[in-house]
Amino acid sequence: SVNGEIHVSLERHSKFLHFSVEDTGRGISEKGIEKITKQWGQEMRENASDNTHSSGLGLAVVKEVVKSCGGELAIKSELNKGSIFTVKLPYAVVDKASLKDRVPSNFISREISHTESSFANEELARLVYRKPENINKDDNHIVLIVEDTPVLAAQLKDGLSDYYTVIVAENGIPALDLMRKYHPGVVVSDIMMPEMDGFELLKAVRDDEELSYIPVVLLTANNEESNRLKGLGLFANDFISKPVSFEELNLRIRNQFEQVDQFRKRVASAPILESSVESESTKVNQEHVIQANNWRSITHAWIEKNLADETRVEELALEFGSEMRRDTFSRKFKRMLGESPSEFIMKYKLQRSLELLKSGMPITQVAVDCGFSSPSHFSNNFKKFFDKTPSQYVKENK
Repeated sequence: SVNGEIHVSLERHSKFLHFSVEDTGRGISEKGIEKITKQWGQEMRENASDNTHSSGLGLAVVKEVVKSCGGELAIKSELNKGSIFTVKLPYAVVDKASLKDRVPSNFISREISHTESSFANEELARLVYRKPENINKDDNHIVLIVEDTPVLAAQLKDGLSDYYTVIVAENGIPALDLMRKYHPGVVVSDIMMPEMDGFELLKAVRDDEELSYIPVVLLTANNEESNRLKGLGLFANDFISKPVSFEELNLRIRNQFEQVDQFRKRVASAPILESSVESESTKVNQEHVIQANNWRSITHAWIEKNLADETRVEELALEFGSEMRRDTFSRKFKRMLGESPSEFIMKYKLQRSLELLKSGMPITQVAVDCGFSSPSHFSNNFKKFFDKTPSQYVKENK
């Protein structure tokens, strides 16, 4: 508030130093405290009655850094009265003589702020860019953030983590590795980065047959038209200006997911024997449409060639010039065509069996010609899919 106060204190308690910041501001609710230590300042924005903006690390990030140092973050607050934020860090008494050779002579001087700032930045970078753990590779809603500024990367990750599975890379080189491993649904990338910038990353993605279908949203500074034009030339899917509005970014990411999900559902529900499916929306990444139809066409040709054989997913993968493991290939297949290779093959064979039954071919021969191990195997799968047995179908269509 205008006439509010802020008190800062440092106290020593047993084996911990307590650094506290107390204010007489608007306060935070109990639910709000839980929120702001998990996501990107949501409670602060909801309670704001003015045009206050924050570009700080966010308490979720502070909590992680403090925790990695063996400390803890405590928050006490009361609505309309104020809050107390306390960082508790462990310390030990050390003989000054033992520090003589290890601490620069000017450490306790104006250099301290730069030294501690560098340490905090390095620690934050270590936390933000650490190797992803426990990621479900079948998750269709993974977002990859590519940003070389640890603070902004942490903010973006923190803000989006309640909605998506978020992984982070500091530039285009590790980003490509993560993309090949996890196949994210959307990539959000800064432009100006060391080693490989956003434009170089976008070009590498569009030139890579395995990755070219993935939507890429570029972060641009101050709506720079030259950056947008260059991005459009490299087939960027969308742009968002810095400073980043979380609500706008989340909406744009959600739009990308929805467009791809709608097309994937359309592909999955299309007649299985059609070799291509058109997108009803011009907003869908056309590269995705082209790739999906290419995969569909190749799969059709392979199944038809091997219709009477027992079909193996590993053999289908080789048709794409791929030596990916079965689970990796199946994951990408499902993201392209909306269902697993096994499901797609079965649907195709069953639809072809209908044509053969209509032609008057005996059921036992249809089972053999469509690669089923026995008439009963054929009949069981036919009934699951069409809710009737082959005999009932033939009888109804005489």
